Amino acid sequence: MSLMETVELDAELIQYLPQSMRDMAEVIPLDAVVALIRHYGGTTLYLPTTVTETSDLAKAIGFPAACQLVGRYRTESLHIPRAVHLQRVLRDRAILKAHANGATRNELARAHGVSDRIISQVIASHRRKVPA
Repeated sequence: MSLMETVELDAELIQYLPQSMRDMAEVIPLDAVVALIRHYGGTTLYLPTTVTETSDLAKAIGFPAACQLVGRYRTESLHIPRAVHLQRVLRDRAILKAHANGATRNELARAHGVSDRIISQVIASHRRKVPA
């Protein structure tokens, strides 16, 4: 289960993107930018001159977005940041959504590869932000 399946992406997430990825979100859809970060984050992506439906890039972000990306940045090398803050926000949203749907702290900890204390902190932090 990917984070994109469990959490809706919205324009508010743009604030958590590094500037280079904000610029990229003007070329390809936000969900494709997030998929690019999740797949290539922390590496340099060397773009081909053309893209096929079976290419790694097309499989990672979708063929239409891959075509748009290659059309704009053809043959360039792009540093794709890890965008840790964005990834944490997406993880926390997924945790909160699953918790609201009845998942236990232990289930969430195993699913997200974190401790149950982290899960408790995410839930408590959300409760402090949302007035009762």
